[in-house]
Amino acid sequence: MLTKELLRFHTVSGRVKPQFIDPADRGLLAFAAAVVRTYQDFQGTPRSEILETLEPRINSQRDLKLARGLWKLYDDMCVFSGDTSCDWAAMRRTLFSCSSRLILSISEEETFSDFRTRVFAGAGETVLPLSDNIYADLPDYERLAEVPKMTPALLLEKYNVVLVQSLVLYAESLELTIEEHDGARMRRFFKYLKFFRLLAEVSSSSKWEEGTPSAVRMKIDGPASILDGGAKYGLQLASFLPALFQLSRWKFACALKLNGKELKLSLDDSSGLTYRFGRLGIYIPEEVRMFARLFAERVPEWTLSSDSPFLKAGPRQSFVFPDITFTHGEKKVYLELFHKWHSRQIPERLAFLEKHPDLSLVLGIERRILSSNPTLAERIESHPLFGSRIFLFRDFPPVEKMRKILEAFA
Repeated sequence: MLTKELLRFHTVSGRVKPQFIDPADRGLLAFAAAVVRTYQDFQGTPRSEILETLEPRINSQRDLKLARGLWKLYDDMCVFSGDTSCDWAAMRRTLFSCSSRLILSISEEETFSDFRTRVFAGAGETVLPLSDNIYADLPDYERLAEVPKMTPALLLEKYNVVLVQSLVLYAESLELTIEEHDGARMRRFFKYLKFFRLLAEVSSSSKWEEGTPSAVRMKIDGPASILDGGAKYGLQLASFLPALFQLSRWKFACALKLNGKELKLSLDDSSGLTYRFGRLGIYIPEEVRMFARLFAERVPEWTLSSDSPFLKAGPRQSFVFPDITFTHGEKKVYLELFHKWHSRQIPERLAFLEKHPDLSLVLGIERRILSSNPTLAERIESHPLFGSRIFLFRDFPPVEKMRKILEAFA
């Protein structure tokens, strides 16, 4: 992501206008090509040497903020390897401790080289790896191990996407309207919403085609509204955003808290933002993978799938998108999981479950939610469906508990 000092935007009447770049600009293509070529030629070289080589070219650009942003963007995608063969910090403590003792005994005739030799001798053989470089484990001395497969043109395209992602890190909420008649693409979009565990209120504004709404309104909470873990949540929201840019028609608006001001940001599919930097496949969280593996071993009579359909939820055309579907013959049972950041959605889902007893929906709630919200914990544990349709989990759903619930449905 771009740091706050590298963000490029204008404000007009409280509205943010990102300063997008033209991916076909010859001057920028030449600069991007120089960055890419330098990294490709300097594989195995410390990061500090690469930056030293690029610094003159970066400083020669008219827009220094843009140049540094493009450089940082590419550098972040590279893989650097540090030396982890030794405990460098412990060796430095030993060396510096010895140096502080011996410095009081320096004579006027002793040179720096002589004193250095005496310090290393006094510290012992354990600090010998420091003789070439005391800070070999720090980021500036990490060596370039791998460069991304990205052309200069794609780097410029990615800059525009990352600029928006970086602005969204300061959002209080996002209001989205999307229209997509490709059901598979829409389901993949919601898979990503689930994967990044974002807080969203979703409603459909159109007819359902093949069990999938083709037009959706959505409100997603932003990191500025999260008191606990807002920074991590912000990165997840920013990482999710490219999934939006792959849809046919979309628009979003959000309120930003940036530089002590309250600003507005609005964009739609006419902005030209695209995501061509690797396919956004359907990812499954690790805890779901682990649960699926254990479940298949212990409950073979039921099949499990993470490709769940949308479930209509109420008169306002809102809907539920379960995490897992269990199938036994003609019978289907759906499981929706609620994690730490989803606590605000639980009361509404509890009420929905009471109003729709005929819907085979089960709720799994992470235990950490209860410890941070005693009022909600009491409501969950006193709910008439607690134990039969609602259960608690720590890392992933308990297989034995899920088996008993499914047997009751069967």
